[in-house]
Amino acid sequence: MFCFPPRRTRLVAGLLTTCLLPTTAVLAQEETSETPPPPEHPLVTFLKEGKVNLDMRFRFEHADIDGAGDSNAFTMRTRLGYTTKLFEGFQGMIELEDNRAADYDEYNAAGLNGQPGLSVIADPEDTELNQLWLSYDFSNLSEDLPLTGTVGRQRINFDDQRFIGGVAWRQLEQTFDAAKLAYKPIEDLTATYVYIDEVNRIFGADSGLDFESDSHLLNVAYTGLDIGKIVGFAYLLDLGTSGAAVSSQTYGVRLDGSTDLNDQLALGYIGSVAIQSDYGANATSYDALYVLAEGKLKFKETAGGFVGAGYEMLGSDDGTIAFSTPLATGHKFNGFADSFLATPAQGLRDYYITGGTMIPGIDAKFVTTYHYFTGDDSDSDLGTEIDFVLAKKLNANMTLLAKYAYFDGDNARADIERFWLQLDLKF
Repeated sequence: MFCFPPRRTRLVAGLLTTCLLPTTAVLAQEETSETPPPPEHPLVTFLKEGKVNLDMRFRFEHADIDGAGDSNAFTMRTRLGYTTKLFEGFQGMIELEDNRAADYDEYNAAGLNGQPGLSVIADPEDTELNQLWLSYDFSNLSEDLPLTGTVGRQRINFDDQRFIGGVAWRQLEQTFDAAKLAYKPIEDLTATYVYIDEVNRIFGADSGLDFESDSHLLNVAYTGLDIGKIVGFAYLLDLGTSGAAVSSQTYGVRLDGSTDLNDQLALGYIGSVAIQSDYGANATSYDALYVLAEGKLKFKETAGGFVGAGYEMLGSDDGTIAFSTPLATGHKFNGFADSFLATPAQGLRDYYITGGTMIPGIDAKFVTTYHYFTGDDSDSDLGTEIDFVLAKKLNANMTLLAKYAYFDGDNARADIERFWLQLDLKF
């Protein structure tokens, strides 16, 4: 047998150990470790980091209008949407909306469900594409381009929504097929232009009541003054055949501000003036004036505490046609009973007082308002109304609301009573 001398045997063993052990260790490591995943595509990251929104509203509404039967609507409105992360200046959104009734025969859904003898509750059943838009922030190209453009079906709310709004109180929302440009040349100044191709109204996609449009909106807001936010606006509404009677051009200004009176009190104030005349498809030539003046005394040490008074006039042109706001969130104005969603031909003057506070113990906000209505051209009494609202935020996602309105009509205007109880869930 051939043998290495002891010294040579030790040398060979050492060489084998030195050469083979690192290789063995590497092989063992490769066998036990996982292969790192490939890097995620930027588009996948972009989509994953977007935001899903879910908004559900459960509502009971009772309506009793003189001359019609009582209506009771149990409805559930659902909105489900997705908004992408901002990526290279781009952002997009899609949102679906659906409204269902427990019993669709128990109320008059604005004439869309075959119950003309019942009081109107304008919440028809429908499923629709509520929003689908794409925006681009041009400052991504250059800091000298403080401009954002948005095209598609979108929500548009200007100021207090007296002229342009989403009518969010109703179960189906009003949105706009539009192109919007928002320009901010300096810190306190924003100019917004909108071209509207179609108005998707609250009656649903299947109603046939949407407005075709060739309308232009301009809203310029400046917040750099101590007295408050100043807005100048021009709204040129050409609403096609179905909205021809309310097509108009409106030019106005608005001031919204507040000032501290002392350590306990602050004074809030709103003033607005606008002029309106016929435009586009409207065949009636007219001129009408709009005026708003409101003041609120706010109690700093009482959360939500205030008292206030106001006056709003939607003028008339010789009693034939009056100032109109067909794209407004009308439910916010002239009483929650919705007696004046369309301005009467004689015009409307609304004198109102209001007050609110947080109720101790239950931490709920209570607001009440009293309205006295007259015509503008005739100056005749049109009625009075009392409204109550109680809202309780249960947690970050849930709000409970109770609401009541009673309109006592004069000069052949119907009495109206409405009551709501609703639960909002937002995620």
